[in-house]
Amino acid sequence: MRYNRDESFRYEFRPVLEGSFLIHTVNQKEVQASNGKLSIINLSPKGIGIETQYDFPDPVNYTITLQISCTIDEATLTFLGNILWKKTTSKGFGYGLELLTDEASQKEIISQLKKHALKQSST
Repeated sequence: MRYNRDESFRYEFRPVLEGSFLIHTVNQKEVQASNGKLSIINLSPKGIGIETQYDFPDPVNYTITLQISCTIDEATLTFLGNILWKKTTSKGFGYGLELLTDEASQKEIISQLKKHALKQSST
């Protein structure tokens, strides 16, 4: 599946938003893993761009589902996403994920991003 960078609503965090991840499944099998730290570069209702020091296996050969948690202002968001692409960055590794969200979750993401953007523009 192609990463949709042209999605109509994609919010770029500047500075990046800190969050955490937990490996949920690898090739549809649950795994035992501890939390890791990540930076959220951008977020949309259906996708997220992250950066972390963790080197996940190549998404061409593995289906890796992450549980991602972050706090936008005072709202905590938690969602699942499948890694679609990977690239090496100056701070570690960048990943693009397709979020596994339903319509209600997508609306919540949009609502929180709009509140955050409004708050950022007033400061």
